[in-house]
Amino acid sequence: MTVQLGSNGTEVSKVQQQLSALGFPISVNGVFGATTDEAVRGFQLVTRLLVDGVVGTKTHSALDNGHWEAIADEAITSLPQHRRRLDESVESVGVVTEFLADVRWYRVVVTNFYTTASLNTKLDVMAAAWITNMKARAQPVSFGDAPNSVTGALEATLIGATLVSAAGQLSEFVSGAAHPNPRIVLANMDLASNKTLTGAELFRTGSNWPTVLRNIVLLNGFDPAAVAPASSSNYAQVAITPNGLNLYLYPDQLGLPVAAGVQTLLCPWVKVESVTRPSIIARSLGAGSGGPGPHIP
Repeated sequence: MTVQLGSNGTEVSKVQQQLSALGFPISVNGVFGATTDEAVRGFQLVTRLLVDGVVGTKTHSALDNGHWEAIADEAITSLPQHRRRLDESVESVGVVTEFLADVRWYRVVVTNFYTTASLNTKLDVMAAAWITNMKARAQPVSFGDAPNSVTGALEATLIGATLVSAAGQLSEFVSGAAHPNPRIVLANMDLASNKTLTGAELFRTGSNWPTVLRNIVLLNGFDPAAVAPASSSNYAQVAITPNGLNLYLYPDQLGLPVAAGVQTLLCPWVKVESVTRPSIIARSLGAGSGGPGPHIP
């Protein structure tokens, strides 16, 4: 029996039970609503079925046969490190501008089911952009001053079989400045759809997720008067983990001195379940023997 958005009854309850067993945070109530539709589409995406939200013969079969677990078992990673380095010195009419760059990241290799050629290309493009951006702001170096520089590393985590979270911190220094400045770099990548996820694809449409994340910050003891207002721009820097969302914040967003550095707070799934898309939570938790993937490096 085919079920879809608007359907109800025992067949819908069965589908909801199967999705719930796979980790999708949905209610088993026999009503095929928006949350069930999102969960079905997430399952279809990962199992390479037509993503239409309709539970027909193929989707029923995949759910009945535990196809999700078979997919989770096929993810394999390896750790070849890529490094982009640059050391330049430009002299013009006696003025010297030095620039040093050393940015490292690990390429992610997944075999048997998903291709990651474009994933690694995206990481390469990101690193090149960080260096180009900093190079454009480089200043002439006076005698005794440190050169302009950007250094740092990006770490990637394979989560389940289909999500990769890449997160890191760069240290940027403009010659003559009082101190280096941190820069958060993040990317949540969906191997199933071969794209980088935006905030709109992580969180439920119309949800108040910035407020929820800000409240978690406040629960960690930060001064309400100093914490940045709830807005998508202030709270968009999150990385997916098997345990929840890691929220990255600059010190000024918390009323802290620059020396305090970037702060990372874990927002457990139980606290962000109401605003995060069900398929993201289920795929992050993993299922069966597949489970959450290994950390790289």
